[in-house]
Amino acid sequence: MPASAQQCDDFNQPITSKGSAEQMLQPFSNDLLVSEFATSCLVSILTALKPRIVVGVGWADEDVARLIQATGALRSILANGGPSAIRISRSNDNLDSISTLVTAARGNNQTARVNSAIVLADVIDNSGLCVVIDHLYDPDLGETNDGKSGRVNLLSIASVVAPWAYRENFENLGRLRDYIGPKLQQDNDAKRAMVLYTNLVDRMNYQNDIRNPNMKQDLPSSMRECYSYVPVWANKTERRLTYDAPPG
Repeated sequence: MPASAQQCDDFNQPITSKGSAEQMLQPFSNDLLVSEFATSCLVSILTALKPRIVVGVGWADEDVARLIQATGALRSILANGGPSAIRISRSNDNLDSISTLVTAARGNNQTARVNSAIVLADVIDNSGLCVVIDHLYDPDLGETNDGKSGRVNLLSIASVVAPWAYRENFENLGRLRDYIGPKLQQDNDAKRAMVLYTNLVDRMNYQNDIRNPNMKQDLPSSMRECYSYVPVWANKTERRLTYDAPPG
């Protein structure tokens, strides 16, 4: 259950120091991180940042500081809390919080990029994979060093879900595979990305070797958040990221 605004007061204290994002950063205390509402409050911070953490738009230092603060705290909670912490995070996240993490995982701030990629590797599932796939269609993603690092991160994150992707997501991953593979092969500076791409393909192929794979089953009704996601890049020239409701 999401925490109330009052319960999150201690997580939403204003950042009053000045300087760069790193100089403004005030990590949360350990007492706060072990509180009952910590994950819900941190997800709320990421959700609120979504309109301001946008690809191609300059981020205010205070927003970057808040982003590093929240992702660092979630990273710590997940590292220390194990599977239970992952389940709690997944039960609290939403497409906006996932969008913030995905944008940061390919962004210009290295600390936020690393934190967000590590958090996503733990919490990404079928309900938020559409955001990762969409960003991988951005034609500008591999144009800078930060973007190339981000592409590696996002391919790695997509690979997490591949062995247990349900039908809709598996089909979307298949279209991404066919789209991005040739592009990476033509990029002389995409060796790391090619390794992750090969891993993605291998992990997708795993579903061909198991009994009753998820790729033959529709997304459960509890995991259909992506049905409402509006792609930014994937569908500009043709429909590559689609979620058609199953019959009935």
